[in-house]
Amino acid sequence: VYATAPHDLASGFWLTQRVGTPNATFRFVDAEHGWATTSYVDGAIYRTTNSGATWSQIRLGSSWDRYRVADMDFLNDQEGWATGRRDYYDVLPPGAFIAHTTDGGQTWTEQLGAIRGGYSGRGVWFIDAQNGWVDASPYLLRTHDGGSTWEELHPSNMPYKVLRFIDTQTGFGLA
Repeated sequence: VYATAPHDLASGFWLTQRVGTPNATFRFVDAEHGWATTSYVDGAIYRTTNSGATWSQIRLGSSWDRYRVADMDFLNDQEGWATGRRDYYDVLPPGAFIAHTTDGGQTWTEQLGAIRGGYSGRGVWFIDAQNGWVDASPYLLRTHDGGSTWEELHPSNMPYKVLRFIDTQTGFGLA
């Protein structure tokens, strides 16, 4: 992860900040609070509360090692969602998952496990605490109640990656 100090942005100076082996995605909700993931089976999410000066590893419960986190999205420093694929048999079958946290990632509740067809959750986006989407290609999941229930959508010509929504009706993506 690279960061820039406000006084160094104009000069293009970036600082390298070590975070284990994150290489998949990262999100910052303000200048201090951020999360980064790995694409490895260890499913780690790393969290910073001091602008990236230090990072701590957090896990999804005691079986986190069975999860591969593909993406996460946070609304603020406490509430967020993660999606990806559960790779191994445990209590729950393999397949995609959606998990939710209300304490900055210290604890997670799985909202939806084993997305139909064994597809993997590839991306998650929330515009507020109620409205969100998960890319479970070849279909899209949508919630209007914070993830308590999910609706399966089958849009024609769904973009391959980088979906983003700006309100409950308008989204953008890359083919």
